[in-house]
Amino acid sequence: MLRLVLLSMGSFVFLIGFNDSTMLYGLDETKNAQCAREMLARHDWIVPTFNGELRTDKPPLHYYVMMLAYRLFGVNGFAARLGSGLMGALVILMTFRMAERNLSRQAATWSALVLLASLHFSVQFRMSVPDPYLIACLTLAFWSGYEALKTGKAKWALATWMGMGLGALAKGPVALLLPVLTAVAYLTVSRQWSWSKVGRLRPFSGILLFALVTLPWYWAVHQQTDGAWTQGFFMKHNVGRYAAAMEGHGGFFGLPVLYVLVGLLPFSAFLPQALRRAVQQRRENSFGLFCLTVAGVIVGFFMFSGTKLPNYTVPAYPFLAVLLGDELARLTQGWRTAPATRISFNVVAVIMLLLPAGIALALYLDPHLSHVAWAGGLFMLLPMGVLLMLHFLRRQHLRPALLTIAGAFMVSAWVLYGLAYPVVDRENPVQVTLPSLAGRQPVVGYKHFNPAFVFYLNRCIPLLETPEQLHRQLLAHPETRVISRTDHLVELSSLPYLLVVHQRRDLFERPTTVILERRESISQR
Repeated sequence: MLRLVLLSMGSFVFLIGFNDSTMLYGLDETKNAQCAREMLARHDWIVPTFNGELRTDKPPLHYYVMMLAYRLFGVNGFAARLGSGLMGALVILMTFRMAERNLSRQAATWSALVLLASLHFSVQFRMSVPDPYLIACLTLAFWSGYEALKTGKAKWALATWMGMGLGALAKGPVALLLPVLTAVAYLTVSRQWSWSKVGRLRPFSGILLFALVTLPWYWAVHQQTDGAWTQGFFMKHNVGRYAAAMEGHGGFFGLPVLYVLVGLLPFSAFLPQALRRAVQQRRENSFGLFCLTVAGVIVGFFMFSGTKLPNYTVPAYPFLAVLLGDELARLTQGWRTAPATRISFNVVAVIMLLLPAGIALALYLDPHLSHVAWAGGLFMLLPMGVLLMLHFLRRQHLRPALLTIAGAFMVSAWVLYGLAYPVVDRENPVQVTLPSLAGRQPVVGYKHFNPAFVFYLNRCIPLLETPEQLHRQLLAHPETRVISRTDHLVELSSLPYLLVVHQRRDLFERPTTVILERRESISQR
């Protein structure tokens, strides 16, 4: 028990460390955090809004956790991201327990380290978005479903449906669809399909539990918004996202596979042999086959999706981490270094050597960030780790070599969040321009603007859609400041008295934010 407590607390501290060192800046992060703030201000637990308008993007589970955190710690980035860190710690704990229960303690330890060393995993569980909550709920549902099929115990079956219900409150019907598809696929490939096996999942009582968890809120929001939330969420953000690329997030068919390989670095370099072993031992290792099935269903499902995002495939990480953990445990138990293993170590070494230079080059090539290219040098621990790793490998000490890799990436994660990214974050347009907007003068948006302005100004920003609307606003309130993008400057040229006073490209995004004012108000200052 002490081991599990220490693992949970250590993972939680690792995932929330420096989580307030950067602004809530990303599009989804800010909208979710602000939505929770607006619901808290209205004491409204049903209808989500952003900038005073109905937000149909997501169900409310993460809003609820943020609202509670706001009450405890105030409205800030730390509170908005706190629940995500907690979900990450739960995922690591569950991954450890299911590997320990079905494989070995060594495999469980390495499974946890695979997740902790993954930069993408730690990034995902530091964001104020619903995905961490969905991933935790799906991990519970998948693991419990396997135990229910294996043991027939009701507690595991009910935990499965509870996980799906809470997942549906986190992100919608995908939390029901993915476990159901996985159950069908696993029973098929393991040749266990029978009604007695299906009965172990308690489908009738489970569906009732699922309905009790989900329907009260879904029905309430449908009633209170006259069906507007239901229409927007299910048709646009579920059917629409799957049928076609939204917001430019498309990609080729195999892109989700690439997301997984990059997202689970550094240990995804060992994934080919881990997958091969799981396939070879599918008859004697049913849990390995189950993990393989979960990952295959998730990745395969999103390969057919029109919208493809890196966070979509993260629910597969815990189960791929278990397969990797089992493979790494075998390597540390005296197994000889096969050619595939040596290739994997070489791949990791190349990545660790090139990553600092790659970060520095990417910053240097960005005209707005070239002056902070030195931040890439903060990751020199990675090349230093290569030397130590090679030292251990020459002596066939695979365990310390693998621990060196994990340690180097985990320390680099804290370097990223505590030192490197805060330097870059200070260059984002919201941070740079916020002082000029913080007075009492009116602020409006024109067509599109970064939603972080709403959160940090802590007020609704009216959104105007035509030059005529903006002209009337400026006649009535000449001191108004306008937030927009360079994309709209051509049409705003019809208002020749407007002048751009700030212009800064959004970090790692295509849009460039502009702040405009009337010439008269500028001359009066």
